[in-house]
Amino acid sequence: MKQYKRRILPVLAAVLLMGCSAPGQEAVSCDGNGIILDKNDKVTQVIVESFDQSYYNETELKAQIEEQIGSLNTGEKEEITLKEFGLGEDKMLRVEIDYDRADLYTAFNHKELFVGTLSKMTAAGMKLPVMKDDQGQTVGEEALSVMGEKKVAVIEEPLQVVVPGKIIAVSDNMDITETGKAVLNADMQQGFVIYE
Repeated sequence: MKQYKRRILPVLAAVLLMGCSAPGQEAVSCDGNGIILDKNDKVTQVIVESFDQSYYNETELKAQIEEQIGSLNTGEKEEITLKEFGLGEDKMLRVEIDYDRADLYTAFNHKELFVGTLSKMTAAGMKLPVMKDDQGQTVGEEALSVMGEKKVAVIEEPLQVVVPGKIIAVSDNMDITETGKAVLNADMQQGFVIYE
């Protein structure tokens, strides 16, 4: 049992989000790894993974995820919830986990996620790399300097990011794929998404 957990949990943590949209926005589909951010900075992680190996046990995996969530829910309020866990006829496992804050996502997945304003990001010691707009044009430092209260998401793994509004700019290592969605394709790099 421990051996299958060592195999499947990292894979589930790495394979995130298919078919997602931010609340209050027209459905934006995700065709790869990703997360959904809402207007209150809450995070939804949707994991979709092939579950066709005979050594996988759906019940044990669900219990393991619930145990991990329980170990992080130490206060009176559940800040991380397992929203959905189901195996489809196509042998694809779908898991949805809601996080009240980005730091809880970081604690659960061991991957950095920052969601907040540009001002708070700067105060936390992070600096913006070269940024580009939805036309692929570089956004100058002067334009960026007046965006202090715009929202920003900072990720450190290849995944799609769905935001509840319009994407203003992304780091040079990301692409805006459609309204409200950007993707980081580079591994071992941070990706930045500025949105409103």
